[in-house]
Amino acid sequence: MNYVASFALTGIQSRARARGQRSIVVVGARRSGHHAVIFWLGNSLEARQVEWKRSGTSHCFISSTRRTLHLNNWKLDRGDDATWKGFKRHRLLRSADYLFVNYEDVDPLTLDRRMWFPSRPDLKIAVVRSTLNVVASRMKKVEDRPNRRGFQIDEPFLDVLLSYRRDLPDWLVIDFDTWLRNDDGYRTSIAERAGITSGDDPHLSVHGGGSSFTGLNGLPEVSELTNRFTQVEWPEHVVKLLLDDRYSTLLTSEEREFLRSQ
Repeated sequence: MNYVASFALTGIQSRARARGQRSIVVVGARRSGHHAVIFWLGNSLEARQVEWKRSGTSHCFISSTRRTLHLNNWKLDRGDDATWKGFKRHRLLRSADYLFVNYEDVDPLTLDRRMWFPSRPDLKIAVVRSTLNVVASRMKKVEDRPNRRGFQIDEPFLDVLLSYRRDLPDWLVIDFDTWLRNDDGYRTSIAERAGITSGDDPHLSVHGGGSSFTGLNGLPEVSELTNRFTQVEWPEHVVKLLLDDRYSTLLTSEEREFLRSQ
């Protein structure tokens, strides 16, 4: 059934695209801040502070105007349950002016080869975050549940981070830390490259329970979000893995010195 639904979804999205729907794919490692970027883009496209509502599943969110649909944590496998859950919201897909689809912990170039939905997206965005901050947020997320799936700090995860450091033709790469600080009008520059007008700051993301550190209890300060690596205990095996020659290129010189001091 999921496979049948996948082909139906492709057809519905193609027809919506033909009538003018704009589709945007966003990829990022879990806890990289890509949801905040999506919400900012939603504000920019709708030219207002967008309120999001969950539509029956954690995979589907719709703006209060019903102009923007967000399919969260989408999968490359047509047979995944998310496909059927997305198909059940086909009416929202048909009518939305904007479609966001985000993938997590996936190599962007793998997406280029295997992505089936959305077909021919209008914009592809890769969100990167400083390595120690994204690792710290993942560790904090599983502090009370160390065996929780999807937040491992291991070689496959670091290989994904390396994939974002390659040349990514046709992808708009957004550095989350720079986007947070808005250095030298960074957000305006990104908006211009995306062909939109820079919008309001986003609300706190409800995806994944909000911040790894504070949950949904208020929007963290920029200084907190860009220094998460100083707020966790660093296990020896994680430090050793990050300092391995294969992965040390993911670190700035300051990050390497910080880890060596642990």
